[in-house]
Amino acid sequence: MSRSRRSLVVTTVAMLIALAGCGKAAQKPPPKVEDTVFGDTVAAKEKVAKDVEKAMEQHKQDLEEAVKKSEEVAPP
Repeated sequence: MSRSRRSLVVTTVAMLIALAGCGKAAQKPPPKVEDTVFGDTVAAKEKVAKDVEKAMEQHKQDLEEAVKKSEEVAPP
């Protein structure tokens, strides 16, 4: 076999091997965000949102109590 023909065969075999590796592989779905390195960030964001909501609710209750007290004290 001549050198150019051998080179052509080697190149063809290499291309076939490379193309065979490009076939469809079984793809699994991506992991949940909580199971990745971003899990702590997402959890912190949710915790802050809950804390803010709790603080707002407490402030609302305090304002309602202050309004009730001011209505009770003021003469009609």
